Amino acid sequence: RQEVVANMAYNLGKSRLAGFKKMIAACDMHDWNEAADQMIDSAWYSQVGNRAVRLEQEMRTGFIA
Repeated sequence: RQEVVANMAYNLGKSRLAGFKKMIAACDMHDWNEAADQMIDSAWYSQVGNRAVRLEQEMRTGFIA
C-alpha cells in the first residue's frame, strides 16, 4: 500500500496527491477498501487506465496485482 501511494506521488506530484484527502484519511485509518473506493471516485482513475485498476486492487488487497 505504501508502494501504491509512492507510485501515485511519483506520477501526480506532491500537490496533486494532496488533493486525495479522503483517500489519505482512509489510509490513515487503515480502511483499505475506502481508500480504494476513493481512488476509483477520481478523475485520475479514468485517465490512467490499467495502471489505476492495478493500483486500486493493490490498495484493496495489499498484494501486487
